[in-house]
Amino acid sequence: MNHEGKVQNIRSISLRNLYLSSSHHHDDAHRFKAVEDVQPRRMSLIQTVPELERPGTHTELFDINNRTLVDSFVTLHLAEPLERLLYVSEVRLCTMNPSFSQISLPFVPKNTHRVVLRVWCKHHFVPLAWVLHTEARIDLRKLEYFGDSTVNLEDLFQLNSVIFDLGGKLFTLPQSLAVNPARFLPATKHTRTMSTKQGHSYTIDDVRALSSLSRSLQELTVAKHRLARDIHHHMGVLHDSSSLNNITMAVDRLRSRVASLDSALARQRARNDTLSSEILASRVRINHITEMSQGKKRSLAEMSALQSELAQAQVDPIQESLQASVFPSIMGQLQACTAVVSQMFPIANVSNSVRFTIMEIAFPATIKELLEICYYNKGPSADSADGADGVLHESRVLAINSALSYIVQLINVLADITNTNLKYPMVNCGNASVILDPVMAERLTLGDASADTLASYPLYYDPLATERLAVDAETLGGHLMRNGAFEQGLNMMNKNLFLLINNITRLYSEFRWDSHGGVGTSTVPIDCPDNFLWNLQYLVLFLTAPA
Repeated sequence: MNHEGKVQNIRSISLRNLYLSSSHHHDDAHRFKAVEDVQPRRMSLIQTVPELERPGTHTELFDINNRTLVDSFVTLHLAEPLERLLYVSEVRLCTMNPSFSQISLPFVPKNTHRVVLRVWCKHHFVPLAWVLHTEARIDLRKLEYFGDSTVNLEDLFQLNSVIFDLGGKLFTLPQSLAVNPARFLPATKHTRTMSTKQGHSYTIDDVRALSSLSRSLQELTVAKHRLARDIHHHMGVLHDSSSLNNITMAVDRLRSRVASLDSALARQRARNDTLSSEILASRVRINHITEMSQGKKRSLAEMSALQSELAQAQVDPIQESLQASVFPSIMGQLQACTAVVSQMFPIANVSNSVRFTIMEIAFPATIKELLEICYYNKGPSADSADGADGVLHESRVLAINSALSYIVQLINVLADITNTNLKYPMVNCGNASVILDPVMAERLTLGDASADTLASYPLYYDPLATERLAVDAETLGGHLMRNGAFEQGLNMMNKNLFLLINNITRLYSEFRWDSHGGVGTSTVPIDCPDNFLWNLQYLVLFLTAPA
């Protein structure tokens, strides 16, 4: 029993008496004949030499040689889990007793004892594939110890024996030894447990006989190795393809290769015929498509030209009818609607200047002027009173909020009658109108969220939402006022007004025709980009102007 049989102790692996059966399966391998029992105290110096089946003919001898002088390598796996590969040896050529180099294993768990060994072989002189010769599941603790070296023990192993070097000691499977290892191991514990009775001492004649037998064994070993070299040399000559003795074998191999090439050639010819038929069919389809395209190209062109002429003949009367009756009617209705709107929201000029009133409420000419009135109570109307008068400032803010509410209503009505979709929807809520941001609305919309939950900006000034951001001696009162949401709402409303003006200009360029049959080229002047009432007044005049 091996008490040190751990996987991490494996140093090397070697094989003895490797033999391939004719069917390349290890189950058919021949085994050595068992050695007869010997006396317990004296070990025979000449062991029975293992024998293979005696060949009867030259062909059988050649076959046995092919099955013993083979190429081989081994792989080592953990038995569990999933047979993880640990080691792949190098390939040993043309030998029946391969010894593989020292093993360097990766990390393996401690106290691992079970491995799977696979031996792979192939004939050295015959070009065949590798064959799994042996697969053994081995418990290293159950291996048999037989010594520290295989010197003078080469003939004690059965066919296809495996030798493990575990920490400098040699072990093998119990069934791989032809005799019990206790009969040739040095007398240690076994001898101490035997009877204390000692045998007779050797005589001079016995010593001379033992010396003669030792010399005979040495000569036999030298003769054996010399014979093995001669066999290797002659077998190499035997397998030389240039030798006249191997012409029949070479011819057979060439015939086999010729047959394989004929089969491959037939398969390739069949594939070539298939491809040729597919190419021919493709050419036929291409010719058919070409003939159809060339034959129908002229007829399709003529048909297309006829349909185009027919469509043009149908479009011209419709265009004339639109120009004569529909467009003038639309423009007349638009002028009438705009005239009604202008009466509902009258815009008047103040003293022939850039200042206007809406619903008789004065409104600043620019956004900057509007913010100065709201923040600092500055402006033309503040000259007669102290800028710090809170009552006057509150009344001016209320007037601005009311005017902004009318401007929002006027822009919405003009957008409705001209079928214009404003970029930023505006909701009128009395003096507290708001403008919505559709981009932020898409981000904030959750399910059926209402407009109240969307991003909105006020179109009215709220002093409570105004912040004093910094102290500046140059500003009135020493404070810098800012209301970011209100300023953003004014800028977005100004963008809506520009969009409305551009849309109406495009609408007139498409549908309004002058008396000479040409397209009207009048456009709304943009003299003050941020003067809301200036732009609205010109827009209303543009819509109500006669054709």
